[in-house]
Amino acid sequence: MKAGEELDTLIFTRVMGLTMSHVSSIPHYSTDISAAWEVVEKLRGVWDIRSMSKTWVAILSVQVGTSDKRVGEEAETAPLAICLAALKAVEI
Repeated sequence: MKAGEELDTLIFTRVMGLTMSHVSSIPHYSTDISAAWEVVEKLRGVWDIRSMSKTWVAILSVQVGTSDKRVGEEAETAPLAICLAALKAVEI
């Protein structure tokens, strides 16, 4: 999935748990690092976000029931990698 309005809307509703009644516009989670950092803060867990040559990797370790799960994504930018990993995390 690419950065942009569609991904931002998914993050807004599925990860942040918000609706349009909460704000007048959806933050640019997938392109703005300060907005993406709100996603990191919302999803409590252990994040590993790092630059790997020409890409960024975001890995999130979360507890699901009695076991630990790790989800990760690689993307061109840190905000995009964070958003993609966050979507994976809420799906498990």
